[in-house]
Amino acid sequence: MKKFKQKLKSHFPYYVVPVGSETGIFDSFHKARKSYENYPHGRCEGFHTLKGAQDALNRHANALRDSNAEFHWGPTPPPRGNNC
Repeated sequence: MKKFKQKLKSHFPYYVVPVGSETGIFDSFHKARKSYENYPHGRCEGFHTLKGAQDALNRHANALRDSNAEFHWGPTPPPRGNNC
């Protein structure tokens, strides 16, 4: 029986990290992961389009500015932990 190495694959072309040591839009999972990995409550989400990634980052930034606003990732929240 062969043993297979499990590789982390980038499933999306863009990743948004709104909470991490470095925030923004990244073009690979590995770059995004480095910016949120050991950060308290660090998180990221993958997107198929740059527009979708920019919209999510802007929504998060607006929620931080407006104390009455709530930020939601979208229809379903991402899982906790390393969630890209």
